[in-house]
Amino acid sequence: MNRSSVLSRSVISIVFSLWMAADLMAAQPGKEYQPQVGQEGKDVIWVPTPQALVDKMLDIAKVTPKDM
Repeated sequence: MNRSSVLSRSVISIVFSLWMAADLMAAQPGKEYQPQVGQEGKDVIWVPTPQALVDKMLDIAKVTPKDM
């Protein structure tokens, strides 16, 4: 086996191992994800919309129980 082949297989093994580790860490049974106000994400900071504002937007849009 040449050096390039060994390096290629090593990189593939590392990438696969990291992918599996990330998948296992994301799936923690019994532990529900709870976002925190001001929590940073990839591009934005998470801030919940107040329920009064949600209700007002639904009223303006004239959403009814028949809407999907």
